[in-house]
Amino acid sequence: MPMDSLALCALLVALSALRWGEVGAAPPGNGLQDRPGRAQDDPEVLLSLRKRDAVTRGYNHIEFFDADYDDEYEEPTSQSVVPGPMVRCGYDPCAHLQVPCLELQRATSCLCPGVSGEEVVPEPPRLWEVTGVSDTSASVNWCAPPSAVGSYRLVYGPLGTAGVNTSTQPLSDRSRLFTLEGLSPGTGYLVCAVASNRAGDSRLGEGEWEVERDAPPGYGPCAIFTTTSARAHTLYITLAVLLLLLALALALILLRYLTLRRRRAATPEPSIGLQNPTYEEDKGGKPQA
Repeated sequence: MPMDSLALCALLVALSALRWGEVGAAPPGNGLQDRPGRAQDDPEVLLSLRKRDAVTRGYNHIEFFDADYDDEYEEPTSQSVVPGPMVRCGYDPCAHLQVPCLELQRATSCLCPGVSGEEVVPEPPRLWEVTGVSDTSASVNWCAPPSAVGSYRLVYGPLGTAGVNTSTQPLSDRSRLFTLEGLSPGTGYLVCAVASNRAGDSRLGEGEWEVERDAPPGYGPCAIFTTTSARAHTLYITLAVLLLLLALALALILLRYLTLRRRRAATPEPSIGLQNPTYEEDKGGKPQA
């Protein structure tokens, strides 16, 4: 081989080695900025080009994470909450001066029945019974509805006079009993219980101021009762006085009889009649002179 050819080959080898040394010493760059086309838009092409540049330039792509994997993926430990026994509150909707069920619930964590809020018109109360009826008064007992109630009142009037009725003053939300006074003797009355809150008053029924005469006690918000007459009241008093006087007379007669019997038992009876001499002689004795 001629010397000129050997020198030319050596020069080419030196230039190649020098070029590869410059490429290996070059700092890592993006390597994608000078590539034309859609390499920067397509994610798959972008990923393949990055991998090829990292291999050709001799770089290992290593990511370091400072986060603690144990803390990050540790499942939170929560204590299982075992609920206590759920007991219904000792709430009686018909008991007079009954504490509201919500207050009992806050105090003892008991269960209350569902109650609508104050933004809803309350359901009608149940008028349970009318007791203690006299010629001028009657006691009315009602039951609370499953609603928030601010106050109660009773509306009443004689039968047959639907437009003439009387309303009591507002009663406490704990009230379940009220006595009507000033009634007329021997008169039939219709009485209805009304519950009120900020949303309004409860309804009296389908026909407003109507009640079924054969309805059982506690059927609805209204009930019918009749006061006793003054004549009957006077008759009852007269009979009671006569019975008392008769019992007193019998007691006096019995006392008199017992007193006479004791006196007779305490007094001895005197001997009555003359002695018989013949009878005395027959007994073995001699007749006395």
